[in-house]
Amino acid sequence: MTVGGLVGCQFSDIPGFAPPPASVDTTTPPPPRSVQAWLDTNSTAVRSVDFSDRDFSDLAPLQEAIGDARIVMLGEQTRGDGATLRAKARLVRYLHEELGFDVLVFESGFYEMRDAWSRIEAGTDAPAALQAAVSESWRTAQALQPLFTYVGERAPAGRPLIVAGVDPQFTGPTAGGIGAGFTAALEAFLGTYASPLPATPSWPAFRALTQRLATQAATSDPFTAAERDLFADGVRALKAETNRLVNVAPEREAGFWITAVLALEAAARVTWAERDGNADAAAGIRDSSMTESLVWLAQSAYPDRKLIVWTTSAHNLRSSLELFTVQGQPVGHDRAIFGELARVTLGGDAIYSIGFLAGSGAYGPLDAPATPSFRELVRPLPESWDGLFLATGKPFAFLHLRREPTVENVWIYAPRISRALGYQQFVARWPFVYDGFFFTAEMTPVMRAP
Repeated sequence: MTVGGLVGCQFSDIPGFAPPPASVDTTTPPPPRSVQAWLDTNSTAVRSVDFSDRDFSDLAPLQEAIGDARIVMLGEQTRGDGATLRAKARLVRYLHEELGFDVLVFESGFYEMRDAWSRIEAGTDAPAALQAAVSESWRTAQALQPLFTYVGERAPAGRPLIVAGVDPQFTGPTAGGIGAGFTAALEAFLGTYASPLPATPSWPAFRALTQRLATQAATSDPFTAAERDLFADGVRALKAETNRLVNVAPEREAGFWITAVLALEAAARVTWAERDGNADAAAGIRDSSMTESLVWLAQSAYPDRKLIVWTTSAHNLRSSLELFTVQGQPVGHDRAIFGELARVTLGGDAIYSIGFLAGSGAYGPLDAPATPSFRELVRPLPESWDGLFLATGKPFAFLHLRREPTVENVWIYAPRISRALGYQQFVARWPFVYDGFFFTAEMTPVMRAP
């Protein structure tokens, strides 16, 4: 089954995918005092989330936890978590400098991130290139500017930190002409290998529709039924042509454009589904496309490298089948998502997913329309994962969750409340949802870079 064939499928239809076992151990859980004592002892105190802190001794336990995984997925509760962004940036530096992870894959435009890396390699200022490519909520976050600068500093080195993207949606600033840039690059590729496609009568109209889609104009100026048909016909012709050119162009270049065209098709389908009021179908199409792009990056573009995926905690789940509301209602059980699909196609042991928690503080986006723009976190329930971590007194902490069950730690496999997703309370057996937790005692909002 192809990745594209997974869109909207049932979990039972996915080869190799199955819900977690019904039980792990029937041993009676230890009393609450033992639970807290175990977490106090076994969670790793992380000294800081300062990007400039290169004494990585506090992060050393991650090496054993990650093991032989080729891909580390870093989530975040919301896109307004400033302390989490700082923690992720320092984790990226540690993974790159100490554990040999050399490709940083953002949940950002597949085309834009490739263009950004080409510009950085050519000497363009890295922060400027990345701010024109990564998703809006991250591009001007103050917490990420040191990471962007670091990418530029490492670019000429023997082991650069390569950047890439997986999102089929175009994420560059619409005022920057990203649509024109994409179509120009596509036509340059086709022209290099004497493709007749740009000379066909329907190409100018298809190019114009593509530019509208890339600049997000389609969301406010939706495609008519006739325009959707014209675009679909153009994509079919383009897929046939890029597949033909795989025998002409260099393998990596041809593979990029085959994947980029699939992403372009997915971007249109996402837009149309959203305009038609089917948000769930749109999300499924996007998750499938992101998986397809990640598979190409991992297996074809960088088959001998280790990758870091910068995404959200709603996308890097091991299994959404474990999630329930506190009232016992299933959450997200109707379709597979990015993290799950990636595990099916790349192998469960190939990926290590980290979820993030916070105890108190405030969070908020860069430019929230709501008043106030920052939201205060209420104190977590004492028996929740968030509350247990907060009671350790550690400002930052990491815990590897997927460990061999014992009498002392079997409680971690029992259903427990956590606010790992959007600060909403969900009940799950969390070792089946994430491989590890990173905890911040005091969350801070995202601030815009000066």
